[in-house]
Amino acid sequence: MKRTNAASIVIIVSAIAFVLLLASGLFMALKNRAQKPQAEVSVVTVETITAEVKPFTETYTYTGIVTADFDAMVAAQAGGKVKKVLVKEGEDVTAGQTLALIDDTVYVQQAAIAKSGYEMAKLSLVSASSARHEQIAQAQAQYDASQSAAETAFRNYQRQKNLFEEGVVSRAALEVAELQYETAKAQFTAAKENLRIAKTGARAEDRRVLQLAVEQAGAQLKLAQVNLDYTRIIAPFAGKVAARMINEGDFVGPGTQAYQVVSGKGMKIEIFAPVEKIDLFKPGQEASVRLGGSETEFKAQVARITPAADPKTRLFKVELPLPLDAPARPQQFADVRVEWVVGTSAVNLPAIAVLGAASDRPYVFIVEGGKAKKVEVTIGLRNGSTSQVLEPLRGGEQVITVGQTFVTDGTPVSVSGNNAASASTANEQALR
Repeated sequence: MKRTNAASIVIIVSAIAFVLLLASGLFMALKNRAQKPQAEVSVVTVETITAEVKPFTETYTYTGIVTADFDAMVAAQAGGKVKKVLVKEGEDVTAGQTLALIDDTVYVQQAAIAKSGYEMAKLSLVSASSARHEQIAQAQAQYDASQSAAETAFRNYQRQKNLFEEGVVSRAALEVAELQYETAKAQFTAAKENLRIAKTGARAEDRRVLQLAVEQAGAQLKLAQVNLDYTRIIAPFAGKVAARMINEGDFVGPGTQAYQVVSGKGMKIEIFAPVEKIDLFKPGQEASVRLGGSETEFKAQVARITPAADPKTRLFKVELPLPLDAPARPQQFADVRVEWVVGTSAVNLPAIAVLGAASDRPYVFIVEGGKAKKVEVTIGLRNGSTSQVLEPLRGGEQVITVGQTFVTDGTPVSVSGNNAASASTANEQALR
């Protein structure tokens, strides 16, 4: 019994000693750890820009469309079937170049008849003073020929009229036949009077009538020649064919649109601005232009600002002529970037440099003595890429733009080799 108690006491004493030893070791470990010097704070690599004092600007990009100074819809001036299409879309043309031909069969006949009538009227006037035998014979022959022509023209007119009523021919064909009949009838009347004068001699008033007949016949000849010329659809100026609306075999009438021709020079871009921005545009103002599908930018200047808005869209049109060497095409889209000064001079920083911008206490980090320094700032104007700092920055400070979210006030920093960028350069990069 005594041995059992002694053994129990030994076990208990041993357990207590082990616990004391363990506690002593833990205490020493904690003491050593507390006495160990803290590790050095790591250095954060950052990028900075040099704050610049300059006017605050806003940049807007408008989508415009390329147009030509000369843009014409070329219409047919004579009726008939399109005989030949000579120019296709996209081809360059010169002023007066023939674009298409209209069947001129009827117009050639009309011109021939008008010329014959003119010659006949002149002959009648010459022969009015005498009635020689050969003149009477000639006048008789002209009378017989014109009578036959008038009868033929009348029968053709009646036939075309019946076909028109049946829906077989067009009204234009009927009008041509009617014109031919009226012309032939007038020539027959003139030939009849000429024969009478040749047989009986002409009075003074008859000669005056014959003179007027010559003038009338001459006017009809000119009109017939003009109508014949109208069978050629021609380009009004040098440029490029933007659209073709006719095909060979189509029937066209006077006024039917056939081609759209735009000038190859004098291109411009039209953009449309709202009323709250239109006062910012000024003649001579420079803009950057990038044509659709191209990465190349070039400069253009504002030339004209419409004084009134479009009643439907409430937008104002602004025109910017393009350089002659600009690779632009009519109806091509283009992006036009315009910049305005809208504020007084102050430090302008990229928006990414300003932290807590949405709060009442925005701040930035600057590099001072190799450490990050937190500086609370007052913000003025802002846009999507730039913030205007009114105070306390005065320009020349190295403002952290990359790595600012990894530092606190007093954090050691290392400025990378990209610290030569200015605020303007950073803004341009942000815009791109």
